[in-house]
Amino acid sequence: MGGPVLLVAPSLLKQVCADYEVSQFSLVTSPASDLQTVNASQGATLKLTSKKTTYDLGEPFSLHLALAQPAPEPSSKMEGCPTLYLKQRSPDGDTRIDEVKPLAFKGCPHVVLGHQPGDWSSGFDLDSGANTRWQSVGEHSFEVFKLVGSRDDPHLHFVSSNVLRIQLVDPESIARHWGERVKGIAVDITLDKDVYQICEDVPLHLAVENFDADVPIYGWDPVWDPCMGVGIEVRDAGGRSLPVNERSPRWSICTGHGFGPTKLYAKGKVVPLERTLGEEGWLPNHPGAYIVVITWCPDTGLVHDGTNGHFSWAANPYAVVHAKANIRIAANDGSGLK
Repeated sequence: MGGPVLLVAPSLLKQVCADYEVSQFSLVTSPASDLQTVNASQGATLKLTSKKTTYDLGEPFSLHLALAQPAPEPSSKMEGCPTLYLKQRSPDGDTRIDEVKPLAFKGCPHVVLGHQPGDWSSGFDLDSGANTRWQSVGEHSFEVFKLVGSRDDPHLHFVSSNVLRIQLVDPESIARHWGERVKGIAVDITLDKDVYQICEDVPLHLAVENFDADVPIYGWDPVWDPCMGVGIEVRDAGGRSLPVNERSPRWSICTGHGFGPTKLYAKGKVVPLERTLGEEGWLPNHPGAYIVVITWCPDTGLVHDGTNGHFSWAANPYAVVHAKANIRIAANDGSGLK
């Protein structure tokens, strides 16, 4: 179903091999009262949290779900790989309910890199859908439902989590830490904090800007070719680039369209970029002090290739700019660096 409410929950739809009937239902009255009744009788409620209450638009993030109190039902019923239903409401009122699986769960066959397998007691991560299913500035609300009983029951009942509210802000409005400006351009790296635990991802809030370049400059489009916008590197305290065996495996595969450096970077406009060290394959896998280096090298544009009057793109760098940030990776036992 599309429109103001989008329901993406295939497991709740019975297979139909004959004539069928369609009946209306309300997401406003019946489900709300049913959920209150079931929660009160079952006693098992779900607690939904996130690492932060505010994120930049374009910044990926996950949600964390756990039991708010011990479940009265046998533990065997809580095992396996759970199917859950995530309700997300955008600031404009658009609402969707998506059938989701844990990103990493002890009873699930697949684990998404960057997420530790959990259970109902310790909790586990869920994909929030940011940047893939929804995207807009403002306050978003989230709620998770778990089916109680069978999908074959005449009426479906759920237990629900608390409603979690998260604010997404325009990344162009945040304070920046610009590197040295060269020929009118600069790159920024801004971090949430300075110290991270082993296996904890490091979000990179990046931006580039053409302040007052002498000529029109072009670069890779961060929307169509997000892998190519800037260069990312991590060095140890001595300035040595970290080899692959000293980094955690890359947590994602970056894809793009390969259009080349065709985006014109207009003067005076901040272009934000959201990355993480884990996604880029640069997350250190052992404690220490590190330097994150960001590089931006835009081009000056089209060149004539001499064939049938055509133009093509060629490497014609305008300037190279850098920005740096220091981080520490601490041991999980809380001892930090010795």
